Amino acid sequence: MEISSKQVAELRSETGAGMMDCKKALVEAGGDFEGAKKILRKKGLAAAARKAERAASEGLVVARVTPKAAVLVEVNCETDFVARTSDFRSFADGLADQIGWKNVHHARAGFEITPLKGLPLTANYHSWWLAEANDAIYNAGSAVLARVATGAASRHVGQEIDVQVSRALTPQIQLAAGYAHMFTGAFLKQATPGASYSAPYVMVTYVFLADK
Repeated sequence: MEISSKQVAELRSETGAGMMDCKKALVEAGGDFEGAKKILRKKGLAAAARKAERAASEGLVVARVTPKAAVLVEVNCETDFVARTSDFRSFADGLADQIGWKNVHHARAGFEITPLKGLPLTANYHSWWLAEANDAIYNAGSAVLARVATGAASRHVGQEIDVQVSRALTPQIQLAAGYAHMFTGAFLKQATPGASYSAPYVMVTYVFLADK
């Protein structure tokens, strides 16, 4: 039985399955749309069951030690190849940061407008402060970046204002340009040279579209 590309596209739109999987399901179901959906559903459940049986015996253990907590986070995966990727490492580091770094509080407010079609403009305000006067600011390796050994006179780290405008060039590529200004707070002025800074930037985002 001949299956049209329109049928395949419609089934893919409803199920999110790959083009070839949709076509095979339609052929197997004799062109019956609902029957093809049931076939895809069964195949999806079977694939999920097979994956559930796999052992996730590789991974990373990440440690964080701060004045607030000592944290060990273990994240598992199926292969050492995945465990060595930068994305996996960043994910594990991010989990440890969320759990362990409770010493810096953050408040944010912002808005987005579209003054011109296809050019959204966003503006954000951030404020950071330490939980306690004897706390510190750490880098990704848990090393201390700034601390007042005797206790800071103020816990306020600083404030930041950033403005960004973006434009989608294609469904996969987005170009953005912005400007950020950091106003150092009393803590940074006491613990560091304390200079405020500005940072104009340009950013390109590329989204990989996989065939589902």
